[in-house]
Amino acid sequence: MTVKKRLTILLIGVLSICLFFAFGFQIDVSGEISKEEGTTEVSLIGPLKAAANEAETALKAAEQAVLDALADQTALVLILVDPTAALETAEQAVLDAQTAVSEAQIKVDDTIALLVDLDPESPEGILLAAQLVVDEEALEAAELALEETKAVLAAVELILADPTALELILADPEAALKAAGEAVLDAQEDPALTEAQLAVLEAEAALEGAEAGTNSHIILNSNNGGSFDSEGNHSGVDGEESSFTFSSDPGFDLIWLRVGNTKFSSTEEAIEYIYSSDKKNLTIHAHFKKDKDYSPEVTVEETVLEDDTGQGDENDGEKGNGKGKDKEKSNNGKKNKNK
Repeated sequence: MTVKKRLTILLIGVLSICLFFAFGFQIDVSGEISKEEGTTEVSLIGPLKAAANEAETALKAAEQAVLDALADQTALVLILVDPTAALETAEQAVLDAQTAVSEAQIKVDDTIALLVDLDPESPEGILLAAQLVVDEEALEAAELALEETKAVLAAVELILADPTALELILADPEAALKAAGEAVLDAQEDPALTEAQLAVLEAEAALEGAEAGTNSHIILNSNNGGSFDSEGNHSGVDGEESSFTFSSDPGFDLIWLRVGNTKFSSTEEAIEYIYSSDKKNLTIHAHFKKDKDYSPEVTVEETVLEDDTGQGDENDGEKGNGKGKDKEKSNNGKKNKNK
């Protein structure tokens, strides 16, 4: 596939990512529902991170297209200078670049080792921290140079492996060099590269806003018969994901859950649902209905009566004794009268 064709395909993909950040938004909602209860997982940062990763991938692809075009041009020059020595020259360039990477890595490691024993706020610590930044930048540049030399070596090997292509190059070196130069310009000036860079910047800004919880509003509500554990307006989604639960009151069933404009009907068994919204504001409503077949459980408490039969007999005895005494008093009275 030519560099120009690859860039055209890449541009289409990059533009879709830019449109996502410029005009769109995405909130993913998923969970489980049944007639008794349910869960709602709201993810805002997840979709944004996925789009941000796509933007990073697109940018790397655009940068790789430039790298490949430059590698083809360099390989062409090496072959035109000396076809027999081109491969050896390219291989030596890779070895030299590998050595440079190793040396740069050693410098970074040495600086880090020195920083371990120093106070970061001390003058020496501040200077070494600044030196570490320089060393890490040098390491990054060395690694990039290594990738470039590897790309040149691959291009040289590819040309030398195709006798027909090599013959055409040697037959008209000027035309070959012109075509290679145009390919480099196409890659460097292609809108895909600029759009990919813009998409990465927009992705970073969108993620920063999402993590601050300022870009969206999630509204949770329900009718009578049940409720969410946290109803109301939730400004933004903090962290990777926000979780909510909802349940029906005794005598009520969850009939459906509406997420945005989509209704998910409930069943006796828990079922899964998933929904994606391209709006920054989203309402989730749980709708409950009274269960006609519901009958509350009635608890009957047993009352134990104590047996007071013995107490009654005793009282009766006392009453009987009382009557006997009264009778005795009456008889005594009569005797006294007779006397």
